Amino acid sequence: MTEEQIVSIIIPVYNVERVLRRCLDSIRVQTYKNIEVLLIDDGSIDKSGSICDSYAKEDNRFKVYHIANGGVSNARNFGLDRFKGEYVTFIDSDDIVSSYLVEKLLSALIENKVTLATCHSLDYIDGEEIHIENINKYAKTVMNLDEYRFTSNTAHFVSWGVLYHRSIVEGLRFSLDLYVGEDTFFYAQALKRASRVVDIDIPLYYYILYGNSLCHGNFDNRKYTEIISWKRVCELFKDYDKLCESCKAVLALKCFVKILKSWENGNLDNELYQDMFKTLRANQKYCIKYIHNIKQSCKVKILSIAPSLYYKLYEHKHKEIKKKSACVVTIYDLNPNYGNRLQNYAVEQIIKKIGFNVKTLAFEKSYLNWKMKVKYIFAKLTNYHLGNRKNFDIYNVHRLQVFARFNKKFLNPIHIMNLKKITKIKTDFFVVGSDQIWNPNFFKYGPLRKDLFLLTFANSRQKICFSPSFGIESLPYEWRECFKSNLSTIPHISVREETGAKIIKELTGQEATVLIDPTMMLTMDEWRKIAKKSKNIDYSKLYILTYFLGNRSEQIESDMKKYAREYNYKLYNLMDYTQFNVFISGPSEFIYLIEHASLVLTDSFHACVFSFLFNKPFLVYSRQSDNMENMMSRIETFLSKFHLERKYVNSGLINDVMECDYIEGFKQLEIERKKVIEFLKMSMKIK
Repeated sequence: MTEEQIVSIIIPVYNVERVLRRCLDSIRVQTYKNIEVLLIDDGSIDKSGSICDSYAKEDNRFKVYHIANGGVSNARNFGLDRFKGEYVTFIDSDDIVSSYLVEKLLSALIENKVTLATCHSLDYIDGEEIHIENINKYAKTVMNLDEYRFTSNTAHFVSWGVLYHRSIVEGLRFSLDLYVGEDTFFYAQALKRASRVVDIDIPLYYYILYGNSLCHGNFDNRKYTEIISWKRVCELFKDYDKLCESCKAVLALKCFVKILKSWENGNLDNELYQDMFKTLRANQKYCIKYIHNIKQSCKVKILSIAPSLYYKLYEHKHKEIKKKSACVVTIYDLNPNYGNRLQNYAVEQIIKKIGFNVKTLAFEKSYLNWKMKVKYIFAKLTNYHLGNRKNFDIYNVHRLQVFARFNKKFLNPIHIMNLKKITKIKTDFFVVGSDQIWNPNFFKYGPLRKDLFLLTFANSRQKICFSPSFGIESLPYEWRECFKSNLSTIPHISVREETGAKIIKELTGQEATVLIDPTMMLTMDEWRKIAKKSKNIDYSKLYILTYFLGNRSEQIESDMKKYAREYNYKLYNLMDYTQFNVFISGPSEFIYLIEHASLVLTDSFHACVFSFLFNKPFLVYSRQSDNMENMMSRIETFLSKFHLERKYVNSGLINDVMECDYIEGFKQLEIERKKVIEFLKMSMKIK
């Protein structure tokens, strides 16, 4: 076989800097050399785009296109509009391929005079060692549409691991309304156009399974589009009796599996849930026909005919593996506090990831009571404030409302007012943390705080300690015995700072594990899910976001004006009520504002954290208020651990204000994240 024909490879790229080189290296060493590689950088905000550029600079077969983020289907369509080869294939940027992929697919396609060739694949979990398969011996199977069955071992379901002749993809595009299953429908359309396909039975494509993959994890409305995709495939092949039957069999089996998934996590709209039952009933006869396992076919039939009965059998069968539950015990302060709310959300998400149902216990009284509402209405009408202005500000009411909406939407806690109610809660674990829950100075603000935060009501096996803080350098003498007796009953203790570990050691003799703040456990994409664009803020203009919890020093005021003037940026200050639309931002808006800022100036720990996570330039200043030593100790620990000391304006280090090269910090972050998961799994006895 000569190498006269160009083979195009289309690769969508989005935030995969950790694994991108591994993928591109496997493509660069293809035994078939006459390739063009279209790297479609889909608006990556990590180093993926620059990695693509470096490969294009070293190898003229690589071409890079940087486009606005529009999703994987949009990126593939962009490539389809521009490829020049006689043949084309797709590879995902976080997977790996055999060096023989192009050669073997093209050889099979030409030798058998077809326009479509497929190969097999192997699945690997992220981190597993990948073994490249021996390709010396393999069989080829040529099939016409009348012979093709999606239920056979030679069938293909996805767009990758396939070589297409240009003629069958001209005018063919990926459906932008399908979040999952878009490549199944694309391949099915190409298959119909080709009418004949050759399959080679060797794995030339290595699919890597990641924990945050869209195709895995809980089943929800977004992933329901896979069912929609298979319905379209059934319609596409409705004139091919046997082939259509195999499509309907797969559709029914998909519904069967997804219904079971819905029972596990309950994240699907009832309308879609009922539609799957209806679809299963209508197509279960095809499913049973193609399932050779009698036990499995009986399960499908029972579920389609008597779902209530099957649910009871399923519940009984899987009782031992049902999700365990955990209750988060933290400071549920309804006063506007971005860090407190976001760490609470992060703790819940982390515990959900390791397989638990989770709820937060809320015991603080709401500031949005009838007294506050009366004061607010009176102030609006008269411009006179009833009571102490320090405790009531007309502008704060709006912030309270925004925070209350966030709490209801993303946390929706269990409200308790006494210990008696807690004893009635059935849960496997009480997870105490994060925040300054062990600061005894705060115990005076509520009679429940001491018992809740020291878990006096729970037995030892229920107690989990997740990254709490004392918030002080040492415990007052009068509190030492109380803490010692209660903390000694917690089997495994983690804290947020080294000073906390020192206190634990002195009190109990136990070595405490120092973990990162929970907010750092979630990725950019996970935080984006709850980010929200503030109303009436002009995001089209570049801006500096300032967030100072202490007083603004002369240096801070000077720097704010200097950078705004130097870079021609607007200034948004989260603590300035004269900028009302900014001031009333809630936790979701806080995330969005930081992500889209050109520069962040702050004395806040969590503003530093989110600037780091979103790869934003930031400068941190000393807190100008009481107890600033504690806060700066925490921030300095963060800066040191993640190689960001230069971002502290008083560090004495040279720092380019707009520089945001945090690659060394992100490497350390991955280590710290694994440390958290290992600690939680050990504490919760998860294998």
